[in-house]
Amino acid sequence: MTRFVIACASHSDTILASNLERSPLLGTLPLHVERGAPSAAIAYNRALDATTAPVVVFAHHDVFLPQGWETLLAARLAELPDDWAVFGTFGIGLDDAHVGPVWSSSLGTIVGRVPVAPVPVQSFDELLIVLRRDSGLRFDEALPGWHMYGTDIVQTARKAGFGAYAGGLPCIHNDRYPGVLGADFDEAYRFMQRKWAAALPLRTPITNISRSGLHLRWDHWRNRRSAPFRLGMAVGRSSVIYSKLDRLKLELSVSFSWLGEERTHMEASKFSDAQKAFIIKQGEEGTPVAEICRKAGISQATYFNWKKKYAGLLPTEMKPLDQRQPSVTTAPPYPTMPGTARDAFASSSSLLGNRET
Repeated sequence: MTRFVIACASHSDTILASNLERSPLLGTLPLHVERGAPSAAIAYNRALDATTAPVVVFAHHDVFLPQGWETLLAARLAELPDDWAVFGTFGIGLDDAHVGPVWSSSLGTIVGRVPVAPVPVQSFDELLIVLRRDSGLRFDEALPGWHMYGTDIVQTARKAGFGAYAGGLPCIHNDRYPGVLGADFDEAYRFMQRKWAAALPLRTPITNISRSGLHLRWDHWRNRRSAPFRLGMAVGRSSVIYSKLDRLKLELSVSFSWLGEERTHMEASKFSDAQKAFIIKQGEEGTPVAEICRKAGISQATYFNWKKKYAGLLPTEMKPLDQRQPSVTTAPPYPTMPGTARDAFASSSSLLGNRET
């Protein structure tokens, strides 16, 4: 019996064929696809019932797994403590650190660090979750829609006495430009508030789940304000291509979101190196500083401080990524990853001896 099976819930044959189905490992590992499910939890439980492999890898249809990924997966699982039930390629540590190197086309950069050992986490990004079948865990079908199930399965595992970990398991996420958070995200957030009230606050890759829910309102506001420059950061064909009218709508949504709200500046620490580089580049290309700061939600003092430190540098030069991030020898088919990022993302096999110390 095959030890691993890849499971995917997909609503687009085109995206699936251009990404996950082009991963080299599918020449040796089976892929089970669920279509038409009303929620991620229902889709993934159906996949559990339809397969028998001891380890199930739940992957988004817009994920590409590079050459040798299955070998690295086996090595990573061998490093896990005996109590493990779920493992993720990207998660939020108990100290709120971002763990796990993933190339994101919507951000145009690599996110997550490579730890020296598996790191216990409080939540996963849902792009890829590895589940050990004999743990008996299942996804909660009461959770609506397609959000927060990464956090939910982690908390379910921990409550049952199992371990949930993230580690160095690089992959490529050709996620499209996400726009702003919708009502379906709010619904999932409220569900998690009720279900895990005793465990709050919980940090997810997108927001903090808190008792008050103020973080949700803050993140809605922050997403509206940062929408124009996040759109500019997205790369490749998988990003949604907006017309001038769409961009104008984004600008207007940012402007009108200020009515009745205090214009509180976004914390500078929330920005990635790639975001800082993009903001600085706008200024170098002639965009007025006041306009850049208004859109990004930062003060002009912050902008000029970043410019003094980072002007002229690529995101890969702002931190020694090539010393602590893996790279992929096989470029993603959809879209093609920029050379600078590919250089920073060392071959997956090299990660075995090239992790953060």
